[in-house]
Amino acid sequence: MSRNSTEINSSLTGANRLNWVEYAKGIAIILVVYRHILIGIQRSGLDVLPFLINANEIVYSFRMPLFFVLSGIFAAKSINKRTPITFTQNKLRTIMYPYLIWGIIQISIQLVLSNYTNANRSFIDFIYLLIHPRAIDQLWYLYALFNVSIIFMLLYRVIKLNNLLIVLLSVVCYGVSVFVKEYSLIHDALYYLIFFAIGHIGSKYLLNTKNYGLYNSNKPFLILFPFFWLTQWYWLEHRDMNIFLFGIIALLGTAFVFSFSFILSKKDYQLFRPIQIAGQYSLQIYLMHLLVVSAVRIFMVNLLMIKEPIVILCVGWILGCVLPVIVYRLVKPTVLNILFEPKLMR
Repeated sequence: MSRNSTEINSSLTGANRLNWVEYAKGIAIILVVYRHILIGIQRSGLDVLPFLINANEIVYSFRMPLFFVLSGIFAAKSINKRTPITFTQNKLRTIMYPYLIWGIIQISIQLVLSNYTNANRSFIDFIYLLIHPRAIDQLWYLYALFNVSIIFMLLYRVIKLNNLLIVLLSVVCYGVSVFVKEYSLIHDALYYLIFFAIGHIGSKYLLNTKNYGLYNSNKPFLILFPFFWLTQWYWLEHRDMNIFLFGIIALLGTAFVFSFSFILSKKDYQLFRPIQIAGQYSLQIYLMHLLVVSAVRIFMVNLLMIKEPIVILCVGWILGCVLPVIVYRLVKPTVLNILFEPKLMR
């Protein structure tokens, strides 16, 4: 998710960097921060206007699938240049290591400040890091990404299934996932494998620069625009929809964000530069934003006595995206960089 932390950015350096990827990741991570500051405000007992809740629900349908599609786009390139063992080691270093470190940090802070946070933590949560990641707030995604990456590597490189069989198997896993919802470790791997596989299939087209004349134009965006909003409206009105229909809506939302990201990358307006920066540091934002937005909410509500949800939302949203970048830039040259990357696993 950042230049030094994921395969995406390491493969997109210099003149060949695909800026649209950074914009897409930036949009996704900004939406993630919005969701978590909003949920924190709701759990604090403050009244939130319905349109803010609906805005969160709209982006819910595609936000996390988008991350898995993006990772899948670059999976084959990463797998092909490594052995299965070195690929696994790389994922342990870039995904599982920060997951465990920041999971321990987050749980520890929530235990110490239990009188002020919304989280109901106990020491069992340290074990849940390994067996029930959904119990650890937002960090579940990293564990799921690690598991999906390893499963895909086994199917693609070790078993050597062709793309059609990988997709068919992923569809089956997606359907089976509804039966193991209470086991998040298993459910998330089964559920998101299909989006990772679709990213892999789509890489042939999305990484082909010959198609960029079309992608950078307004035509795909304008075609997708009405379908995107129509399906998001349908999602808001039918929360109990079939899982496969939901998957289609998620993929349509992902395509819409991709199209918008291509337009942003072509225009390259300075106004939208913060979105690209958020994409470059999306891992660091993901790891730290919940601590930041929680601290902002607690400070504003308990110390400043500010209880206007929109004010708390706006301040928390901005600082939740900005402060993690600043912190990472400050600690990167120091020994504290070990919080993000193990020095002995290079």
